[in-house]
Amino acid sequence: MIKERKVVMIKITRNLVKEKLQVIERKSDANKKDFGHLLICAGTEGMAGAAVMCGKGALKSGCGLLTYYVEKEIIPILQVTLPEAMCIDLESDPDMGKYDSVAIGPGLLNKMGPTRLERFVKEFDRPLVIDAESLNVIAKNDHFDDLTERLNNTVLTPHEGEMARMLDIDYRVVRKDRQAAAKQLQKKTGAVVVLKGRNTIVASSGSMMHVNTSGNAGMATGGSGDVLTGMIAALCCQGMNAHDAALCAVYIHGRAGDLAAGKKGMISMTAMDIIEEIPAAFCETLF
Repeated sequence: MIKERKVVMIKITRNLVKEKLQVIERKSDANKKDFGHLLICAGTEGMAGAAVMCGKGALKSGCGLLTYYVEKEIIPILQVTLPEAMCIDLESDPDMGKYDSVAIGPGLLNKMGPTRLERFVKEFDRPLVIDAESLNVIAKNDHFDDLTERLNNTVLTPHEGEMARMLDIDYRVVRKDRQAAAKQLQKKTGAVVVLKGRNTIVASSGSMMHVNTSGNAGMATGGSGDVLTGMIAALCCQGMNAHDAALCAVYIHGRAGDLAAGKKGMISMTAMDIIEEIPAAFCETLF
């Protein structure tokens, strides 16, 4: 890995997030269309839970409408688990002009996943949040040039293993210098990069990077990242730019994790516990 020059590290704090969240302030005469329509392409048979957690994270973060773009086998699960959401079959051809942001990747092991990802990267001109299996698809199929053309309208959310695959280096190198890894992937893709883990890093263009101050080790549990993906996409839906949506979602996600740990303990808490605390995390941050 090429050693990056020193960057300015800024802490993601409550005051910073509170200021940025003013963008999504709700007026008394608002309706659901004012808060955006999110499309989630996630999940597969045996991995429907990833789609559920991504969608619940999004709904708790305020998107006005949610549609799943999934294989038909898991639609009954989603319709029962999230009655607020709509569903369309992954084999159909959605009108991308209807959606304000897209989240793709959590649990997406379907053979059509790579094709759908390529189309969103090339044709969807609004915020796109890419996570999990879709990050591996980018690494395997070298979609990096396509990402750079999206002009900071993409958020990548890798953990250290996914980051290592995208940079084609050993994960121990990433762990040794997380800041340098995040900046290298940001330069390679032009995207906002969220390197998950202790003190999650948010890297975007320029000489500044942000490091999160909320969260705890209890969040190292299956599904936690899926929740974050939905949260980022939901804030993008409501009019936040990709960078600010990532900053705010990372902090609120961490605070929800702190609240969950306070009630359940770090050993026993789950991703669903984090979801249940998202409303309280928003309230304490805003008010």
